[in-house]
Amino acid sequence: MTANFSAQGEWSLHQSNGIGVGLTLFQDSNGLLKGSANTGSMKGSLESGGKVDGDSIFFIVKWDSGSRGRYAGTRSRFDRRLTGTTSDLVHPENVATWSTVKQF
Repeated sequence: MTANFSAQGEWSLHQSNGIGVGLTLFQDSNGLLKGSANTGSMKGSLESGGKVDGDSIFFIVKWDSGSRGRYAGTRSRFDRRLTGTTSDLVHPENVATWSTVKQF
């Protein structure tokens, strides 16, 4: 499947646990993602394998604290915003939902 939207650029997502994540992403013609993330106090980088596929997005952030956050979501065809879930791969009991204000 091909990417139905571009996640490239600077944007943020808001998690249900109160954490906001700022992202700077680059997307190639195959939908593969590279980039960085920050929460203000923590910085991280995207691991290889992140991708936009159809209306879905998936990426893992390796945080400088040692945590690894897995983000998976979809773009709504109605409001064009992204929503999804995130989990900490180091502490899998830490799970939250997330959403964007930005439209894609």
